[in-house]
Amino acid sequence: MLKNNIVFSTDRSYAKYLGVLLYSILDNTSRPLNFFVLYSSLDDDSRQKLEVIVEVFKITKKLDFTIEFIQVDIEKKLQDYGLNVATFRGCFDPYTRLFVSDILAGRDLDKIIYLDVDMLCRMDLAPLLDKAEEISTCAGVTADTSKLPSAANASHENTELNPGLLVCSLKYLKELDFSSKAVRIMQTQSTDGFCSVQEIISQAIPQADLVLLNPRFNVSTPTGSRVKSAVLLHYPGADKPWLKETHWRLKKVYWQAYLLYLLLLYRGMLIRRPTKKLLLGLLSVSRVFINCYMSLKQLIVGKK
Repeated sequence: MLKNNIVFSTDRSYAKYLGVLLYSILDNTSRPLNFFVLYSSLDDDSRQKLEVIVEVFKITKKLDFTIEFIQVDIEKKLQDYGLNVATFRGCFDPYTRLFVSDILAGRDLDKIIYLDVDMLCRMDLAPLLDKAEEISTCAGVTADTSKLPSAANASHENTELNPGLLVCSLKYLKELDFSSKAVRIMQTQSTDGFCSVQEIISQAIPQADLVLLNPRFNVSTPTGSRVKSAVLLHYPGADKPWLKETHWRLKKVYWQAYLLYLLLLYRGMLIRRPTKKLLLGLLSVSRVFINCYMSLKQLIVGKK
């Protein structure tokens, strides 16, 4: 049975950001990994670039990395269930995770780690991969940052998981009939077209089965010491790190650094740790001047 399985869902417009996440995972990993890209649309160039990233690290790290692309017409799937749901930032792909146990059925795997595309890996995922093998239900980081993780398999009242990171047993999801439960919840939620994936998951999975993970595996706060100690950084909301208008906080610096490393890889340069550290330092220093420029620009525009 396959282990160390990581699942993404994307479309052609987010594929370039998936490349940054994929690079960051492979750059930090010490384990062989199997990637599954569930996509609604994907052009050949984007697919080839993702394959190149995997192949380069497979050669340089001498580890067995695989990547499989699975097309999912999630919009049609939702329509077939009679669901009139609104898009999320112009696409339906965030709903794909609700059907992952059906989509991956028939493959020789059980434990999976689902990651949103707007994330970045800063450390080895080995601790998370080990934790995934222990999970027999569903796990994640609480959406309520005031809560701390407790013992595995403990009961957590009124807990909602941040759906950007989900560690699941596909066997458990199938036995729970999770996809069907999610559809029924959406049918009651979608009167105004909007469905919260976070709320759907919290309602479909019994509270007693939810396992809380260390918050370092899904840090979504914009600032603070947790950013530096994060294993996975998450960029939810409107302040995406690839947008010009987003303030240059440390989280954005980390993402932009990996974007730079990736662009260099596409040009045939796989840079080493000392060079990466140097480039990250330069970006970190530069953000002070960039933020000052952005503030002055907004002030001048505001006076006109």
